[in-house]
Amino acid sequence: FGTAELCLRPDGQKSEQQVMLMQVGPVRHGILREVAFRLNLPPSLQRRPLTDNQLRAPLVEVSLLVETVARTDYIRAPVFMRTLDFLPLQVPSLLGDNLVPFPMRLVLENDLDQTFEPETCLRQVAQTLGINACELELNRVLAGSIIVDFRLKLQPERAAQVLKDVKSSAFQANMRKEIEKLGYQMKSVKTPGQQAFRRLLQMRFAGALGIAAAASHGTTDVPELRTVKQLASSDLAESLDPPGPSSVALAVVQDCTTVLTSIAETADKKGDEKKRRQHDMLQMQAAHLAQFKCQSIAASLQAYEVKEARVAAASMERACEAVRVTSAFLDSTSENVELRSHPGADDHVGVFLLLRPRFGTEDDFGYLTKALCPTFQVTLTAEDDASDSREACAYPVHANSMLPVCIKSNHPTTLHDRCGGKVTVPYAHRLKISVDSRSCVGGSLSFYVDCTAQKPFKVIHHANEPIACQKPDTFFVKGADIWYTYEHAKGANFDQIAENWGFEFEVQIADDTDVRATERCPRGMLLQARFAGVTPGSYNISAHLSPQVFEVAPSTISTCELAGGAEELAAMLASTDGCLQLTGAATLARGLRSPSRLLGINGSGANSKAALCDFARAIPKKDTMQATILTSMELNHQSIAELENDKLAKVPDERWQRFIGNAVVKL
Repeated sequence: FGTAELCLRPDGQKSEQQVMLMQVGPVRHGILREVAFRLNLPPSLQRRPLTDNQLRAPLVEVSLLVETVARTDYIRAPVFMRTLDFLPLQVPSLLGDNLVPFPMRLVLENDLDQTFEPETCLRQVAQTLGINACELELNRVLAGSIIVDFRLKLQPERAAQVLKDVKSSAFQANMRKEIEKLGYQMKSVKTPGQQAFRRLLQMRFAGALGIAAAASHGTTDVPELRTVKQLASSDLAESLDPPGPSSVALAVVQDCTTVLTSIAETADKKGDEKKRRQHDMLQMQAAHLAQFKCQSIAASLQAYEVKEARVAAASMERACEAVRVTSAFLDSTSENVELRSHPGADDHVGVFLLLRPRFGTEDDFGYLTKALCPTFQVTLTAEDDASDSREACAYPVHANSMLPVCIKSNHPTTLHDRCGGKVTVPYAHRLKISVDSRSCVGGSLSFYVDCTAQKPFKVIHHANEPIACQKPDTFFVKGADIWYTYEHAKGANFDQIAENWGFEFEVQIADDTDVRATERCPRGMLLQARFAGVTPGSYNISAHLSPQVFEVAPSTISTCELAGGAEELAAMLASTDGCLQLTGAATLARGLRSPSRLLGINGSGANSKAALCDFARAIPKKDTMQATILTSMELNHQSIAELENDKLAKVPDERWQRFIGNAVVKL
């Protein structure tokens, strides 16, 4: 709406303090006004050293003057003013860009002893460079021959000129003479600032590429790329990284121009062209961050692909050979595993396993739980040794893989079926409840959202017998808990109670429709094992982490219980191809999502049909056998060898043996 600059000096010249007025116009409810202003660091903050008073002095003062609308013509509208002060430390990029240290190294031929005084040496270096001694800062002194690491605390433009002078033969000769006056023999003066600046360019260019790749459809310009281009073509860049075949700065300028042109040309395009452009940007970003050349064609990648970069990348690859997402997950996960049993559908017994993050690693844990699929081996042992121990594998729980918690009365009911309770599915955001259509003929089943059980939000009651084909009554609840009560018909005697079928309902996890809830970091990870045909009694339950971890999203893993054992597995394998991919008919027959691919049995990965059969024959008939199914479209075309190498991590014995859990339950 208008701006004006006030002059504070009588001669009309600019002073260190300036005042700018901006009129933003009327602001009503629902209207947003934004004001952007550019700051230059005042001369007082460009001198070294900086004092505490300078850092605490206001850098800019912003005052907002607001006049409200008057109700009548006779009352003057009130005026309000709000003032905010911004300190230099509150604008770190402005201060930091002028405090960037430029490293230097002085190497002397002499041996280091107690008589060496680095401060005297630095004063001599500063005098030869023509700068103040306070503008040099000592980092360290290394033994052997004397190696002095220090840095320039100058503005980038001045530092660039100093570093340029250091490379001259005149400076080297003068420096050698001055050092000899102190009784030392100078070997060299080096300026690693060029490598530091090249790395800075790479990091800023990588950040701009990430922003460009995430830009929405129709974006024609990315200011971050233009900023990097301006830095790479500045006088500082020309001094630190002179133009030439090996200049990273020149290559970054070329790549910024190429990327900006590509963004403008493909702004209105959709589909494959846009995906290809985003993929190239992300690939180039990863290459700059890791300093390892990728397949993307870019001038900057060619420029830094030198011997030093190759050696550094090879060293990093060797050092990180055993570092995978699995290692990060285990480092952020508590080794104590909580076990909880629950009744399941179809005469199954389920066991929940609760994994929690270590203190201080909650964010890492929450992110990693979405990126890999650990499994646990669970053992069920009767306390009185009345039956043999049984084993099953626990997998992460999601909406398509959970054994429902089944709560039911006797069929027909008895007087003791008048009851209530609570059902919890740990860490769930949303629950799905399915009530059997035969339930509550005469009786009433009520559901509540809190433990007071005062106001039911759902009541199931039928006066007449349901028809045979009637579907279950299904509804959803937010959260991980639900409470219920069951009441017999009012005034019913024992005979009338015995005529009722009773009730039965199942609770399982459901996909959350609230996007914000799914994006929150989970408080833990829930896994579940299942056992069939367990007789009532007291049992010891133990669990330990499987030695292999699937590094795929848990939502892409489904399980298929093979009640028929090895014979049923053989029938399933007959419906797979050489990559263990199930046919469309077999996928539909088992209610799986397409595409479906066999990964292994009970948490163990297999790379062939023969290996799967060997696994199956080694599992006793009394144990639960579950086929691990991968339903990822992204990994559908990978070969078995690639999948095993990239997505199957082996955990050392000393690691997986520490993740254990024990419990005693009565089933």
